[in-house]
Amino acid sequence: MTTRPLRILVVEDNEARVEAFTRWSPRGVRLIWAKSAGVAIGMLKRDRGRVYDGIMLDHDLTAQRLTMHDARFTGRDVVVAVIENVDSDVPVFVHSANDGGGPRMADTLRSAGFEVGQVPMYRLDERRFRDWILEVREALDEEDEEDEEDEEDEE
Repeated sequence: MTTRPLRILVVEDNEARVEAFTRWSPRGVRLIWAKSAGVAIGMLKRDRGRVYDGIMLDHDLTAQRLTMHDARFTGRDVVVAVIENVDSDVPVFVHSANDGGGPRMADTLRSAGFEVGQVPMYRLDERRFRDWILEVREALDEEDEEDEEDEEDEE
């Protein structure tokens, strides 16, 4: 079992939601907050591969426009960056309240081979959040076991 903290990238423009995620996070979970789509895209391009153990995505990212470019980006643009830069074994959770955009984001990620959970923000509660964190932990533990088996096979 992995004992290192989980690194979860949270792409969310609403500070109150991030505060709720922080309160709901069990010990051993580190949330990395990207306040805008542009910031998230930059982070994903910089941190290629499996830097994050899980990613949480919102669709409508208009409250924290940090640059002029942020005005034209949505969660769909972040999904493209996830597909281009993140290993497909990294679990993703779409929590958008946008009833059209959220499901489209989830479908696009699934089509690219990602494991995707999806709950609209207005239905997300601590239990569902913690259930997803547990899934992320289990996926990481499975990956660690596979890595150990591969190392044993090489010896």
